[in-house]
Amino acid sequence: MGKYLILKCPKCGTIQATTSKQRLKCKMCAKTTTLNDKSIIRYGEVDNPQEASYIVRKLKEKEWEKDKNK
Repeated sequence: MGKYLILKCPKCGTIQATTSKQRLKCKMCAKTTTLNDKSIIRYGEVDNPQEASYIVRKLKEKEWEKDKNK
């Protein structure tokens, strides 16, 4: 399997991992965006699916904490 990119959807803000090299189709809002689009926030790239899942979970927890403290 390829590398897992950790990305944030530019439309709804959902953080997710993908192995795609060309497009991101958001799991929440279904928006399809090319990966070279400058509106996509990239958090990193990992080889392991478990590590990708862990990173996505932790980033979502951070965002939840940030939103909770507003």
